[in-house]
Amino acid sequence: MSARRWIRLSTGRPRSTRRCRPSASLSGRDSGMSLTELMVVVALMGFVLSAAYALQFVVNKAVTANTPMAQGAAGTGDPMEFMSRIIMQSRSVVTSGTVRAPNGQSVAVTQVAEFPGDYDLAVATDRIPFNGSWELNYFHIDSGSPTLLQWDSWSYNTVNNVVGDRQLHWTMSATVNNRTETVPLFTYYGTDGTTPLTVANQIAGNVGSVRISLVMPSAGASSTQDTRLVSFRN
Repeated sequence: MSARRWIRLSTGRPRSTRRCRPSASLSGRDSGMSLTELMVVVALMGFVLSAAYALQFVVNKAVTANTPMAQGAAGTGDPMEFMSRIIMQSRSVVTSGTVRAPNGQSVAVTQVAEFPGDYDLAVATDRIPFNGSWELNYFHIDSGSPTLLQWDSWSYNTVNNVVGDRQLHWTMSATVNNRTETVPLFTYYGTDGTTPLTVANQIAGNVGSVRISLVMPSAGASSTQDTRLVSFRN
């Protein structure tokens, strides 16, 4: 290679270089919080936590107060629904130790109280199978077992004879306080729905509805009472 060509190659345009500039984020002060900002945040957090604690305290107090009521409602719910359903479907009420069967005949019954009372009510229904057979339903709180709400049922055939193997028994609740607090389980009203019937033998042809009252124990010394007015079918 000639000396002239070597000189031209070695004397070409020099290569450019770039300088690194410091970034904008590093040109200012270091990122972070000042003591004043930290104190403001801590104070705000104190207010938020105080409000949250107060809300939790109110909620817990409401739950504690409502728990006995909820327990009482759960205890009365099933018996009340069951009695209401049976009574609304009743064809007649047992009075003077007799009840009117679906075929219109008067049938003597000895398994139940002779008259409806404050803690006794027996009614006849023909819920199933609608072929002339019927059922005798007896709701009662006996004086010998003052906290037991009981239901007994007997099935009758089309000629008004008891079907011996069809008796049913259910202790609806073992913690009823009606007798201990002298609150009648049943209160009877005339066909106008407002006139109370206080004499047992008046109920036969005049009863139109009955008010059921269930008194159940709850937390502490208080009780929970559930009341419902139920109209008879006939």
